[in-house]
Amino acid sequence: NVTGTLPAANGGTGATSFAPGKVLQVVSARPTTETSTTSSGFVATGTEVAITPSATSSKVFVMVTSGLFWANSTSSSAQGATATIYRDSTNLGDSGSGWMVRTYRTGTGTSIQTAASMSILDSPSSTSELTYKCYVAATFGGTAQWNNSTNDMATITVMEIAG
Repeated sequence: NVTGTLPAANGGTGATSFAPGKVLQVVSARPTTETSTTSSGFVATGTEVAITPSATSSKVFVMVTSGLFWANSTSSSAQGATATIYRDSTNLGDSGSGWMVRTYRTGTGTSIQTAASMSILDSPSSTSELTYKCYVAATFGGTAQWNNSTNDMATITVMEIAG
């Protein structure tokens, strides 16, 4: 008969199963990169974090906060900015209009600033390393700014949730 405790393989916890809904790991980043773009297509912001799920049944809850600033317009036509979350090369929001964060105005003016807050419960079905990143676009003209270094500090947090 063998007695004693066997070490967990590969630095694991030794647990063979997790109750659904249990938070297995949390990874967070607070980048200092400011991104400005006049592109109507999505541009990477540098707000990103990587996580490696422990099981294909796991879900990943992604939370992002930042400032979304739109500026430099003298036009009276509709203009604004939008942001979205990508998992590697997959846009988790709408391919054209992004996620639920938009600044938008229809009159003349020079700037609009809003708090950007996005979250999504993703089901990646993967045990490979995944990178979640934020992208921004100047959807109707002007200049979009993400994580303005003097006013905002972006934060991205991902949590692996047992499935």
